[in-house]
Amino acid sequence: MKWTKQRLNNLFFILGIAAVVVMLLTFDVSFIELWDHLCRAGYWLIPIIGVWIFIYAINALAWQAIIRSKCEPHERISFWRIYKLTITGYALNYATPVGGLGGEPYRIMELSKDIGNQRATSSVILYAMMHFFAHFWYWFSSCLLYTSPSPRDATL
Repeated sequence: MKWTKQRLNNLFFILGIAAVVVMLLTFDVSFIELWDHLCRAGYWLIPIIGVWIFIYAINALAWQAIIRSKCEPHERISFWRIYKLTITGYALNYATPVGGLGGEPYRIMELSKDIGNQRATSSVILYAMMHFFAHFWYWFSSCLLYTSPSPRDATL
């Protein structure tokens, strides 16, 4: 049996469904308790989901800028395809036990259909590096702001 990309996609899809079923069956929280938490969130669930939609859109725009800098004009990829790959890639990152390393091979595999293996790999790795770099500077500047004295403390 020859392993084509379609068969690999189907295999990973079946493995993904099996993993979700195992997670649901071994979930430490009952579905009634989960439903109770969702009901308690109430209308705040909608703005929370909206914020995440916006955050993933910004991530997709950043990744699209990286991809466009490496591609020819005839190899442009639509924003919605990149947005879909961004969300599904992060979903795989959150679901894998390694944490943060499951979505990148998937993104490379899917993006290589459009721009080739080399460009897909370089754009995914550069995007991940820039994402970590931005997080580093966010947390570093937050720590500096937290530890710096406030102007009100200087006058006392």
